[in-house]
Amino acid sequence: MGKQNIAIDYGKVQQLSADISTSNGGGFDDIVSDYEKLTDNMTKSAGEMFEAVKDQITAEKEVVSAMSKACLQLVGSIDTAAQSFQNVDEAMRNMMNN
Repeated sequence: MGKQNIAIDYGKVQQLSADISTSNGGGFDDIVSDYEKLTDNMTKSAGEMFEAVKDQITAEKEVVSAMSKACLQLVGSIDTAAQSFQNVDEAMRNMMNN
């Protein structure tokens, strides 16, 4: 069994990266916005239970925001790695053809 070359569809990687980046971080921004709406609409209530729920919503919103940033960084890293592989492939192809 021989070794096979790795084949990367650079166009597909770039397209997926662009799709995620332009879709508000893969949809996380919409989720954060929904959490903000929840707390904004809870202004007429009071009490310990209300404050606990509001604190929980705020904490969950922070987790989703952090996840969004992490996912966007991951997508950026994948895109950078694919671009680097593409540059190496192109350089090697040029060296072999000369």
